[in-house]
Amino acid sequence: MLNWLISSGSLDDALVELYDVRRMIETEAAGMAAEMASPKDIDQIRAAFDRMSREPTSMQDALDADVAFHKAVIAASGNRFIGSLAIVCETALRATVKLSVRRPGGLPHSLPQHLVVLRQIEARNAEGARAGMRALIQNAQSDAIDVARDRRRAVAQC
Repeated sequence: MLNWLISSGSLDDALVELYDVRRMIETEAAGMAAEMASPKDIDQIRAAFDRMSREPTSMQDALDADVAFHKAVIAASGNRFIGSLAIVCETALRATVKLSVRRPGGLPHSLPQHLVVLRQIEARNAEGARAGMRALIQNAQSDAIDVARDRRRAVAQC
């Protein structure tokens, strides 16, 4: 689907919409996680971050680690209904992270932003967690749009 969107020229609009979904769900989930997460939830977020921090063996490994972090934050919100949206978020995450991890610097580029979210959740700072997640998603969106435009240019040159 993403390849079709890239070649058709309508990827930018789809990306904006996917990132809107992520922003709506994940920003609030991060704030709620700061308020509601159990120690086990925080351990799972931290474990996902630690996995992201290791050198990935493949693009798929990097993608899976990033998705695991975001899913752990959503689960830590403590809200079953938000948790049930994790599959929707996972679809959006996989589509968008696949582009943003292809940015020069890849996954390590976004590690400090993920760390801010983790630290704010650990500190039980709901507004800080929301702000951190909002900034993380905004930066990922910019990266993904840049990568998509580069790929579209490459397809057009063929």
